[in-house]
Amino acid sequence: MGQSSQLVTVILLVAASESSHAEPQEDLQAIFFAARQGDIRSQLKLGFRYRFGIGVSMCHKQSAQWYSRAAENGHSGAQTVVGLMYALGEGVQQDNREAEGWLYKAAEQGDTEAQLQIELLWEESETLAVT
Repeated sequence: MGQSSQLVTVILLVAASESSHAEPQEDLQAIFFAARQGDIRSQLKLGFRYRFGIGVSMCHKQSAQWYSRAAENGHSGAQTVVGLMYALGEGVQQDNREAEGWLYKAAEQGDTEAQLQIELLWEESETLAVT
């Protein structure tokens, strides 16, 4: 599975586990208000909406910003998503150190997907070092 499809899979898993997927009939203004007030579930919803263009224009940069807010608030799934976004350079400038930092934060909370992604990053860096 390619890294981009892994990111989509992780985003969908986070959305399903948190009931943070975007329901088209939800009041977008209410979601924005709650997200700005620090509501993690609303931040996840906006990250999801911007990633897939649901009720808003698709914008990976905005998606990364909202997932980053949830990650900064300690949500391990969002930390994993942000780590993958940095690894891929999706919505943010590609930065493996930043990716590792977010993935480690999530892994420390027991996020198994983050643990797997750290292993994959190590394998990739070892392969690059050998060639």
